[in-house]
Amino acid sequence: MSAKKYIRSERTNLFEPNVYITMVVELEGTIEPKEMETAVQKAYEANEVTMSKIVLEETGMAWYEKQDRSGCKIHTDKRSWKEILNENEKIPFRLDIGEFVRTFILPGERTTTLLVMAHHLTGDGKGIVILIEDMLKSLNKDFLEYKELELLDENFLNQYRMPLSARLLINSYNRKWSRTRLHFGWEDYRKIHKNYWEKHKSDFSIRTVEGEELSNIKQKAHSMGITMNSYLVAKLHNEYPEYDGVGIPISLRANSRSVSNQTSGIRIVNYRNEQQSFEENAKRVHSMIYKKLASEKTRRFTLAFVAALHPGLIDATLLQTHHCFESAVTKRMAAIIGYQGGNNKKLGITNLGNIDIKQEYSFFQVTDLLFLPPKVSYSETIIGISTFAGKMHCSVIQCE
Repeated sequence: MSAKKYIRSERTNLFEPNVYITMVVELEGTIEPKEMETAVQKAYEANEVTMSKIVLEETGMAWYEKQDRSGCKIHTDKRSWKEILNENEKIPFRLDIGEFVRTFILPGERTTTLLVMAHHLTGDGKGIVILIEDMLKSLNKDFLEYKELELLDENFLNQYRMPLSARLLINSYNRKWSRTRLHFGWEDYRKIHKNYWEKHKSDFSIRTVEGEELSNIKQKAHSMGITMNSYLVAKLHNEYPEYDGVGIPISLRANSRSVSNQTSGIRIVNYRNEQQSFEENAKRVHSMIYKKLASEKTRRFTLAFVAALHPGLIDATLLQTHHCFESAVTKRMAAIIGYQGGNNKKLGITNLGNIDIKQEYSFFQVTDLLFLPPKVSYSETIIGISTFAGKMHCSVIQCE
């Protein structure tokens, strides 16, 4: 019997009420909705995560458990994808029965739009792109290779030893929490979701850059000797001066083709010098990003920190954040993680870069792809960037 695949470093995502990755894929060609439904279903069946559910024990431990049938959903709808998204973000995913993904098929005369809405525990942005590739390959009648769920915990977290101060802090809070003997379940998960969406709404806008404008941005970054990503982080951060820093997810995938979550994160703070030019500040951003990327300790710290916390304490901290539970321990932990205590006004920027998937198939083509990043409780403004078919989309999501 295979070992259980526990949710450790991504445990904060389990009770998050707003942590969904959304992709909008535009297809051109004559595609029957039933044909598309069959292709999506086969893509679900080709990946372990979309053939699993989450088991949540009274001990607080949670893991992925394989099922005979996928709990992910497929719908055909005639509404706009924005209308569907606004409705569905308020409906909690049934992770307990394996509803990790909802795919909506929006047929047109010679076009089909796919709205793929996935819980973050399905995978990161690149993982969801791999799932979409499977949908397109299946529609084209190509062979799909079955992909197991690969978690970072198995070969990544256990090799890292946190600083003594962090270990002492974690041990102290775990001991305090263990005295409560409390555990939480799916009813608490639904309570958080209901409470959050009664008080919040998502507001998003899309900016598209292409042609000469996109070429000019690339040339500017090149002339500075920095990456496009560093240039965009500096440029976008300048538009939100109220934030003192920016959080940046980083991929730890290597060559993995698993639909799974394999990201960590870094944060850049205090890089701006008002007395210096944008170019000088952008170069400083670039230097700070790559210094952190070169540090194994920095790359692993956040994941290892979360994985070492008692899972019940993490769930309780999310409940505390969304006013469904209160204790001295969780109030302090919410402040440490950045969910509460005046430290949660943060900006997050996720750049998937160039999405390298096949555009031309036997009877259809992929004409566009838009990425909307997941919202999280420790950020107010989230920006997602993706480039496909010569267009760079920048989606700005604000949680009000």
